[in-house]
Amino acid sequence: MNYLFPTALFIHIVGITCIAGGSIGGLLLEKYIWKNVRESPEKVHVLGPLMSQYPVIIQVGTLLMLVSGLMMFEALGWVVAGQWWFIVKMIFVVALVLNGTLIAKPNGAKLLMLVPRLVNGENVKVEIAQVKKT
Repeated sequence: MNYLFPTALFIHIVGITCIAGGSIGGLLLEKYIWKNVRESPEKVHVLGPLMSQYPVIIQVGTLLMLVSGLMMFEALGWVVAGQWWFIVKMIFVVALVLNGTLIAKPNGAKLLMLVPRLVNGENVKVEIAQVKKT
């Protein structure tokens, strides 16, 4: 019996779980950080390194989905490549990757650079407002 499709499906679901978990965890952490950035920047300074770990989880999940998707293609004989739902799904995956690479990662890096300056007492409210807006 061929176990390629069920194995690929299991890996695909693990990848989706990593993406969802990383996204929700990152969202909750970011919400907590923005809540505390003005009141207690020391907390944000401590949680800053954790903020960079969520994109890694999302990237691993995306890689798992890509590899398992290719495995499922092979198991199904590449028949789903032209279906509309697959094209829409690929547009969402590409948008997810581009958003993480072009917007979220640089914006998080800017915030992590500004927080130590805020802890030291510098006035970086304008820069932080711009990061939050982005």
